[in-house]
Amino acid sequence: MTSTPTVDLADRFRRHAEMSDRMGAPLYAALTRAMADDWAAGGVVRTICAGWDEATESDLVSLRFLGSLHRLVLTGRAPSLVAYYRNLGGTRAPDDVWPVARSVIEAFADDIRADLAVVPQTNEVGRSVALLVALFRAAAQTGLTRIRLLEVGASAGLNLLIDRYRFEGPGWSWGPAESPVCFDVDATVEARPIEIVARRGCDLEPVDPTTPAGRLRLKSFVWPDNVERYRRLEGALDVAARWPVRVDRSEVSPWLRERLAESVDDDVLTVVWHSVVWQYLDPVARRESESVIAAAAERMPLAHASMEPADLSRAADIVLTLTTYDAGQASTTELGRPHPHGLPLRLSSGAAS
Repeated sequence: MTSTPTVDLADRFRRHAEMSDRMGAPLYAALTRAMADDWAAGGVVRTICAGWDEATESDLVSLRFLGSLHRLVLTGRAPSLVAYYRNLGGTRAPDDVWPVARSVIEAFADDIRADLAVVPQTNEVGRSVALLVALFRAAAQTGLTRIRLLEVGASAGLNLLIDRYRFEGPGWSWGPAESPVCFDVDATVEARPIEIVARRGCDLEPVDPTTPAGRLRLKSFVWPDNVERYRRLEGALDVAARWPVRVDRSEVSPWLRERLAESVDDDVLTVVWHSVVWQYLDPVARRESESVIAAAAERMPLAHASMEPADLSRAADIVLTLTTYDAGQASTTELGRPHPHGLPLRLSSGAAS
């Protein structure tokens, strides 16, 4: 019998450091590498993380820890770290960040330990670029431009506000020019005059972006070196404060069944959309949700837009697809290969029209 080797938190922190290096996030690379050494040496990190020793990769302990530290910085309780956080204007290299961070961690150890219960959650506004491409294609294929948008795994619902953002690409643009969120899209698509006539989302744990706590939570899980993502989120949060959307607390398939049972005008296309959500559903829940969508397509104009890993067992190689229905027959088209954050987006052949 071969035993499975134990992977301790130090190993997981070091893996996070390696990933951070690859993704151009030197601050989190330095912090997680030092956290690994501190955990292995029985330091404050090990004390805080007591009870999380058997955590799995999907528990994302390092992100929970770093998110808590980020919240301390964002709320002004750790001013000594601001110089290292690029999203807050810091320019100091992270070479000597650990002694400073350790002092903060020791001072707020109880707060950080309590915060490990906070599940990491982001609302990647950049994914709205992929959604827009799917909406343009859905309108082209169905001839319908009035859209009811339903998002599962919507988090704070920021991508439901897609028509409040500005998109500009080679020879095309879409959305209000005065929007605080503007995307420079390096792809040529045929923009269409689509109109979002209704929008609604669901999530197991919705975040209210109109509250200080909701805003803080979303901002804290953006990596500080990702300055553009952080600025984009700030703009989207300002939009959400003006135009709040409804995100229900619900499992996916019951919510879809209820929403898709509602009557809509014949000239309205219902688009079900999700991004990096399907992999977190068990196979039964996925099949049930897909069956609900397919059944609804026999009663109303409907399209299913998906931005998910090609292999749901791996969080990589994201594929944007669109499924439309004709006389109950589903037809799925690959539209492109977006980055997990949405941009850049490499369109598939023929996806521009």
